[in-house]
Amino acid sequence: MTPAEIMTAIDRHEGWLTKSQNGARANLSLQQLVGMDLGGLKLRGAKLAGANFTGCNLSGADLGECDLYGAQLINTNLRDTNFQDSDLRGVALRGSDLSGANLAGADLRDGSLYRAGKLGAEIVGKKEKEGLEIERANLSNANLAGAKLSNSALLQSDLSGAKLKGANLSGANLANSNLSGADLSGANLSNADLSGVDLSGADLSHVTLDGANMSNANMVGAIIRDLDFSDVNLEGAVVLRSRLSLPGLIQKILSLHERWIETEGTDGERADLSKADLRGVDFTNVNLGAADLSHANLSSACLQGASLIMADLTGADLSSANLASAELTGCNMTGALCLGSNFEQADMSPAKILDPQGQASTRDWPTNLSSANLSGENCGNANFTGAVMMNTVLEDTDLKGARLPDSLTPDNAAVQH
Repeated sequence: MTPAEIMTAIDRHEGWLTKSQNGARANLSLQQLVGMDLGGLKLRGAKLAGANFTGCNLSGADLGECDLYGAQLINTNLRDTNFQDSDLRGVALRGSDLSGANLAGADLRDGSLYRAGKLGAEIVGKKEKEGLEIERANLSNANLAGAKLSNSALLQSDLSGAKLKGANLSGANLANSNLSGADLSGANLSNADLSGVDLSGADLSHVTLDGANMSNANMVGAIIRDLDFSDVNLEGAVVLRSRLSLPGLIQKILSLHERWIETEGTDGERADLSKADLRGVDFTNVNLGAADLSHANLSSACLQGASLIMADLTGADLSSANLASAELTGCNMTGALCLGSNFEQADMSPAKILDPQGQASTRDWPTNLSSANLSGENCGNANFTGAVMMNTVLEDTDLKGARLPDSLTPDNAAVQH
């Protein structure tokens, strides 16, 4: 097609979009559009597979829902271009400016475009996309599964919900990007810059992280399975595993316990998680009432707002755990290790014992903190009323505004400030 024929096809396509009588969907597959100024054009839904846009200006153009399979977009101006829900498999984007581009729902997986030749099929579309450079782009829900994006720059971009399973992002710069809910399972992120990245709820199963920088990253609720953080910079990072990261047996125990709580004991089963490894797990607002968590490892876990009424936490490791606003009434925490934990506004007052009719009786069951080590904790505004605190260690503990039991004396607790 000549340049004039190409522009005529584009004009008729705009008519097709508005349902004009003379409109026709543009088919520019395999056409040479090198260096053309196509900025701001409306090409939504056009057939552009294998087209060569090298050096073109497509800034602000609407290429949503287009078939761009194997297209050449090398050294192209794609600022603020809309690629939403487009097929970008095998597209070559080397050296292009995608600042502000919208790639939400786009498919950016590898792909090779073939056409028939005299000696058989020949490759038209280039399948490599290494060295992609994007800043502040919208790639939410984009499909980049298996994509080769090593040493790419995807700065401050929205990749929330993106499919990056098995992608090669080694050496990539993803600083301050949003990857919340993204599927990164099996991806290679070795030596990648993930500083300040939001990975909340992301699937990080079996990800390679050797030499990665994850400083100040947010991994709250992420699925963390079979990961090696030994060579990773986690300074300032918030690491909280999703319950989905836990072994299947523990997930089943938690599910049965939830059913046991809901049915008031007529169905399901009380959780026995004694000695379980629950480090760094997100239990925010979860009901673990009456669960057996004795000697469990809950260090760095988030139990904020969780219900642990009458739970057994004897000898449990709660170091650096967050129990702010947790319900710990009637809980047994004898000998628990709580160094550096947060108990701000936690309720450790006695639990009310119910009579056979399910009504509150006159009997109370106190929280037992005997021999528990609460050194260095934030217990501001916590309620210790009626708690048993024999030999409880409260060294350097913040008790500002806390309600303490009358039985607490310097003889039965180490209280130093």
